[in-house]
Amino acid sequence: MPKRAAVEAEVGAAAVAAVEAEVVPEVEVVPEVAEEEVVEPPKKKVRARKAKVEPEPEPEPEPEPTPEPKPKKKYALKIKEPVALAKSSGPGGMSGDFDGDDLDTPGFKLLHPLSPDASDTPDLVGSFVWNREVGLGKDIEVVIAHVRKEFQEDCEYDPSSPPEIFSTREQAIQAGVSVKPRAIVDLLIPCTEENVDEALIELDEIPFLLARWYVQGAAYRKFMSPLRTHLMRTGENAWDRYYSLTASEVKATKGRMFVTTLLPTEEATTEGVRASCAAR
Repeated sequence: MPKRAAVEAEVGAAAVAAVEAEVVPEVEVVPEVAEEEVVEPPKKKVRARKAKVEPEPEPEPEPEPTPEPKPKKKYALKIKEPVALAKSSGPGGMSGDFDGDDLDTPGFKLLHPLSPDASDTPDLVGSFVWNREVGLGKDIEVVIAHVRKEFQEDCEYDPSSPPEIFSTREQAIQAGVSVKPRAIVDLLIPCTEENVDEALIELDEIPFLLARWYVQGAAYRKFMSPLRTHLMRTGENAWDRYYSLTASEVKATKGRMFVTTLLPTEEATTEGVRASCAAR
């Protein structure tokens, strides 16, 4: 026991000496300095600028609607007395107020055996002929563009002295001349592949031949009676539909003879054809 106490006393003295030997560094105490109060300078009052208000732009007027272009007419020529052609300056090298009066309308007829032209074109006898040499056949369709009735002096044919022509029967009576009626008929004849190059007018994309037909004698009654009867019964215009023309041979005491039969068809003409004929 005494030995143990001696050891603890020796250890304790050593520990005290070690603690005392430690050097404790001096701590410099810095006195606290009060923070200076930073006084900010008074802010200048800035007057806010009023935002510049731009005037609202006036609304642009709505553009006027562009009128739809009128459809181009597919017919440029119109039937006029004697031939309904619209006025035109004509081809290059021509100028002035040209119209149908400046155009010679080709003739149309049923070629009879005794006709002066029969000797030149014997194969066309009994057929309808256009412009003296173009055969159209014995059964064709036509549009009747215009019919004018007049009165011709009833006399023997003499090429050196043509017969007198009167607009009315009263004029002939006043002149003391015996007359007989005749009709001047302007026709539109639809072209075929064989004669399309001869077309003088195109209506609604249909090429036509223009023709003038002098109907007189027995042919006058065969033509005018059925036409007038049909128009009075239906109230139509002459150009409202196609008509068929048929040439047929009949018995005759002297040689061959042909007559014409006119009949209305069921086919109506186009708007362009009707408008062109009506605008004359």
